[in-house]
Amino acid sequence: MAFNKRVTALVLASALTSVSALGAPCTSDLCKGLISSLLVNAKGDVFVTLTGGVSGLSVCKPVQGSYLILSSSSQNFAQLYATLLAAETASRLISFSVVSGTFGCVISYVVT
Repeated sequence: MAFNKRVTALVLASALTSVSALGAPCTSDLCKGLISSLLVNAKGDVFVTLTGGVSGLSVCKPVQGSYLILSSSSQNFAQLYATLLAAETASRLISFSVVSGTFGCVISYVVT
């Protein structure tokens, strides 16, 4: 009986950890999660959404409440965009830092 309770507790803890890892818990300027979608506009800017959203960001306001922006004018745009595509394709967790005070929460760096 005690064994069953421990197994149930472990399964529940594991499930809760998995759910939080798939979401996008954000601090004031950093989010971590799975990429939900990438949208590229005619200017070449990339709009990124994360599974679970981006609630918690407080240093900027995401476009339509959920999009972070990788500006086509970013100094290392090609490398950042390649990292986003690789993370999306491989379903890897990715962390984003955003520039404080920017419209649309401009991405400053990404880490996989």
